[in-house]
Amino acid sequence: MSNHSRRTAERAAADKRNRSTMVIVVAVALTVIGGLAAFALLSGGGGTASAVAGASGSSIDSETTALRPCPQGDPNAPATEALPAQSLPCLDGTGDLSFASLTGKPTIINVWASWCPPCVAELPWLAGFDRAVGDQVQMIGVDVSDESGAALRMLASSGVTYPSVFDPAGSTRATLGWSGTPVTYFIRPDGTLAYRHEGRLPDEATLYQLAAQYLGVQTS
Repeated sequence: MSNHSRRTAERAAADKRNRSTMVIVVAVALTVIGGLAAFALLSGGGGTASAVAGASGSSIDSETTALRPCPQGDPNAPATEALPAQSLPCLDGTGDLSFASLTGKPTIINVWASWCPPCVAELPWLAGFDRAVGDQVQMIGVDVSDESGAALRMLASSGVTYPSVFDPAGSTRATLGWSGTPVTYFIRPDGTLAYRHEGRLPDEATLYQLAAQYLGVQTS
């Protein structure tokens, strides 16, 4: 074999070894990256795991929020026109709320969902109203057909601290009588319905006007 042929064969062999080494390096790198991604998914998956649980409706998301506990009235209180004999779990995981137990104080119930843009738009107004009126009014949210983790994150980002219950199956469509979201109920202390506003509130001022008109609630 000539020197030229020998050098050509040696270069071909070296190229083959380099390609084999590169293939091995790439395979190892992909394995490491895949392992890291899986680890991140599992180790950072507290929210992911809880979101799955919430989506199934089998449990309430464990994320911490600043929501106040649901009011605990008489669980055996009779149902009224606007407050049905129905109990739902509180989104903060502290127990259940009986709608019928909410008599005795003006109450505003807002039916909403995190996937509903009009609902999301009015949440900060409801949060601000809640802070302004203090304990004059019971504010209750009803999160429907939703995933609990998404709902809790939306409430936190909107500044909502009033209690909200979780209705993943949308059962309150029948008991409260809503056909779409959002809808806001203004309920007198005796449990009778004073007014129902379907759809998004036009603006924050309207919320104050309706509370004053139908519930006699005044703010400074």
